[in-house]
Amino acid sequence: MSNARWALLAGLLLVAVAPWLPASGQEVTYAVLASVASGTAFRRARRDRARPAAWWLLGAGTAIGAACGAARAFAFLIGAEPAGKSVLDAAYFGMYGLVGAALLTLAAGRGPRLAGVVEAGVVVCTAALLGWFVLYDPLIHEAGNWDGMRAVVAYPLLDLVLIFSVVRLVTVVGRITATHVFLLVAIVAATVADSAYFISVYHGGAWHDPAISAAGWSLFHLMLGTAAGYPAPPDTGQGRIAPGRGVGGLYATLVVISPAVTAVAFLLDMSERQFDTIDVVLPMTITSVVGALLVLRLNHTQHRMTRLALHDQLTGLPNRVQLELWLARTRRGSLLVLDLDDFKHVNDSLGHAAGDALLVTLAGRLRAVVDGRGQLARLGGDEFAILADAAESDPAAGGTGLADRVRDAVREPVDVAGHPLHLTASVGVRRLDRSAGALGDADLALYAAKAAGKDRAVVYEAALRETRLRRLAVVERLRTALVTDEITVHYQPIVTLRTGCVDAVEALVRWQSTPPDAFIPAAEDSGLIVPLGDRVLRAACRAAAPWHDRHGTSVTVNVSPRQLREPDFAVMVRRALLDSGLPATALILEITEGVLVGSALAIAHLHELRQDGVRVAVDDFGTGYSSLAYLRDLPIDILKIDRSFLRSGPASRPMVRSVVDLAHGLGLVTVTEGVETAAQAAMLVELGCDKGQGWHFGRPSPAGQMSALLENRTGAWLTDRETP
Repeated sequence: MSNARWALLAGLLLVAVAPWLPASGQEVTYAVLASVASGTAFRRARRDRARPAAWWLLGAGTAIGAACGAARAFAFLIGAEPAGKSVLDAAYFGMYGLVGAALLTLAAGRGPRLAGVVEAGVVVCTAALLGWFVLYDPLIHEAGNWDGMRAVVAYPLLDLVLIFSVVRLVTVVGRITATHVFLLVAIVAATVADSAYFISVYHGGAWHDPAISAAGWSLFHLMLGTAAGYPAPPDTGQGRIAPGRGVGGLYATLVVISPAVTAVAFLLDMSERQFDTIDVVLPMTITSVVGALLVLRLNHTQHRMTRLALHDQLTGLPNRVQLELWLARTRRGSLLVLDLDDFKHVNDSLGHAAGDALLVTLAGRLRAVVDGRGQLARLGGDEFAILADAAESDPAAGGTGLADRVRDAVREPVDVAGHPLHLTASVGVRRLDRSAGALGDADLALYAAKAAGKDRAVVYEAALRETRLRRLAVVERLRTALVTDEITVHYQPIVTLRTGCVDAVEALVRWQSTPPDAFIPAAEDSGLIVPLGDRVLRAACRAAAPWHDRHGTSVTVNVSPRQLREPDFAVMVRRALLDSGLPATALILEITEGVLVGSALAIAHLHELRQDGVRVAVDDFGTGYSSLAYLRDLPIDILKIDRSFLRSGPASRPMVRSVVDLAHGLGLVTVTEGVETAAQAAMLVELGCDKGQGWHFGRPSPAGQMSALLENRTGAWLTDRETP
């Protein structure tokens, strides 16, 4: 058993013995326990960096208690009544005040200024009301020497101060520890002891302490010392609760008890015809205070709920609701809606905690940029809005001056969990006027900024709404087309350059009424790309199965980022292969570079499918991230060089050669897209590229035409096309 526990047991033994000791022995017990408590509190004050002032105050208060106990003990030992009763009373009053100040200091800074004040006030008022009617009022009515009892009555009043302080402390802390329990027991013990002393004095006990008071005061000093000596748990900054939550049920009960006790007491006094002024004034005053505290509590709760309703909990910024209220009151200036580009990659790669930390950091930067120029709000996710003043909406700057400064702030690197992150933002700008729908219009401009390549600002124009409406119409028609089987799949050959043989075909979705560059983005935005992609995958596998059996031809199918985010994507691919009979080794999934950056789920799907034999091709290499790290580490088999490399003519030769050499060094197969002439095909053969694809080798065609083409895919394939 530790020394601290032995000391606590010894103290409890003194508490148990104190009621049976003579008056001098009781005072010695108080002095000893108070001295130990004082020394312990002073030691805690020197160690505790968080709240040393509280322990200095507690140490000073218990030191006064020890001095008073020693003075009274000396008086009793020499057989005299203690002299200077008023001085001792004043000293004891100071002790209570210092202990109360210590408790309030322990509670300081643990929430809003009024946190716990209302709850503690209601508890104190109810305790005062009950004490008055049950104990003090009957005795004071019968007391013959009221003047002589005024100092004695002051102690229960000071107990109310201690009760207020300790209730506020246990209300505002997030986790009640042993220290708080010891302090609570100490205050309860002092209250019981003072009440017993009041009764004793009323019955003529004068300065001789009753047994209950002796035990209570001894326990009071012991618990204060134990609280000071108990090791404090580490302050993690977590676990704090909303003000009042810890005593919610008790609080509600006490609010009802206070007026009920007052009413019962009035009825009893009326039946006995014993009405004094104080019998009316005191309970009515206390009940009024409880009512006032209740109103204060309701106002505080209403203010807090209003703030919660109008502010974002993560960043503390105003939210969408508050922004809409602002927009309803203003018709000047401009509205900016900004969205972080590819923010999802941060959450996928570093986790949502890192994403939240990044949002908090960026919110601080945006505050600094917007300060004095408008109002900033967070709409949700990685989307923010700025209601800019009229001065920031200068048409001469295209309305994008503030938007450009915001994007510059976002571009600054952010360190999150030891990772330097570089982000960009797209911004939609809507100049305010008397028309409604500003937020929706700003969203349209934001969408246009994303579609234009991201990291830019676009000012709303009426044409954007028309474009959006057209896209919505495309989505609805596409939804119908998926049901009525209007979607078809065409196939374009991929040729081995040195032999001229068709090695694979790429499946390309077609819709007779709408070009791909119009309906595929609409499908991505609406989520229809998932069922559309599944349909293309199944059709391609069915068509390619006989081609592979007869000619060994593989099929390449484009997969969107949205499809790869589906939890059952790998299952869908396996099901398509199983239903069609196409071997996994004959399927190539074609993805864009961005899919592989920060998308853990997509990478997991691709790793899983590659284990089955499915190959992975990266489309349009050189137009996106182009990171050597992902080429080395991620599940890739084929590199498709973007067609833009061929448009530069001979000037592109060094770049194409570098990409081909890099891919071959990593064991990857190269395919160049957009081959339109025999000269381009010849250059690719010279540079060592493995395969080519483009109109020079064949345009996309339906499955029937591709079947006929594959039947005649010998070396004569290139003869009619100026063999390189």
